[in-house]
Amino acid sequence: MIFVEKETYNNYSSINDGYIMNPILIINDQKLSNYVMANKLESTNWTLWLGITVVLLTMIVTWMLHISIMISVCRNMIMKHITYYYIISIGFVVMLHSLLNFPVNIISDLIGRLLVI
Repeated sequence: MIFVEKETYNNYSSINDGYIMNPILIINDQKLSNYVMANKLESTNWTLWLGITVVLLTMIVTWMLHISIMISVCRNMIMKHITYYYIISIGFVVMLHSLLNFPVNIISDLIGRLLVI
């Protein structure tokens, strides 16, 4: 399919009295996000899937490291101090946040219709 760019217009939104320009691309008389949805995500760029793979692998490795640190702290008598438990809990909250936030980012990247009003 040949993409013919018909027009590009900007959607201005005010956030804290500052204007952010969101470009919306019109291709073949419809929004690019609608084209991606109509073709069942077949036109999604391969770099998105590469990014998803890298993020998943990084998340798995960091979770494994965090769990191993947690086990070593709990088994070692010298490291049983409130500071180490505090560091572990902060790390756990950060890891849990990344785990829960990841699907939201991927869904919003894959389905651009949710981002373009």
